[in-house]
Amino acid sequence: MRSVRFYETAQSARNADFSDCCVIVIDVLRATSSIVTALYYGAREVLPVKSPEQAFAIADKEDSILLCGERQGKSIKGFNLGNSPLEYQSDEVREKILVMTTTNGTRALVNASKTDCVVLLAFLNMKAVSRFVQSTDKDIVLLCAGTNGEFSIDDAVCAGLFARQLSQHESIKFENPPDQLGELVERYQHNILDLLRDSHHGQYLIRLGFEHDLDFCARRDIYDIVPSFKNDRVSL
Repeated sequence: MRSVRFYETAQSARNADFSDCCVIVIDVLRATSSIVTALYYGAREVLPVKSPEQAFAIADKEDSILLCGERQGKSIKGFNLGNSPLEYQSDEVREKILVMTTTNGTRALVNASKTDCVVLLAFLNMKAVSRFVQSTDKDIVLLCAGTNGEFSIDDAVCAGLFARQLSQHESIKFENPPDQLGELVERYQHNILDLLRDSHHGQYLIRLGFEHDLDFCARRDIYDIVPSFKNDRVSL
């Protein structure tokens, strides 16, 4: 029986021991959704970094770079793209290296960077990631990005649905699910768009004018890909 551990924010995992585990990083709104989409549309790889300053420094040294990301949901001055997955459905990203920094999601990735097995999960590719995880024998860590260091129901329900899907194929021990996660999964499992609209961050994005991003990020299993984070880069 495999162990499944849950971390509700990027910050909560800072000192965690992920050795011999497969870490699944989740930032539904919007980093993992955007990265999955970018790679599906032909981006060569994505380099997650913690700050815009790091992104600019990398861009000065490498060719075929696009600077991507946001701070508090808003575009960063001097960057090519923001953090809307709809921006990445374009030939503009094909064969490009994307250097990305976001408020929450890329921080979670960087915090898991010393682990051998790190993959990215969104509702967009849940079935593919589940199939991949079933092919490994490692214990599982579900690392949610959260929002500004706080619990996010969108990431948590994605993690809970993923654990439930995995449990349909094998015996797992879900060690530390948050209180009421089961209730949240039951409430939203067939209403992902309602989940995103009810979430604190989803409401914030709607106020910024990104309601269409919620519609897109709520879609299930439209991409049959599993982005993997190795050597500081996310690729297929």
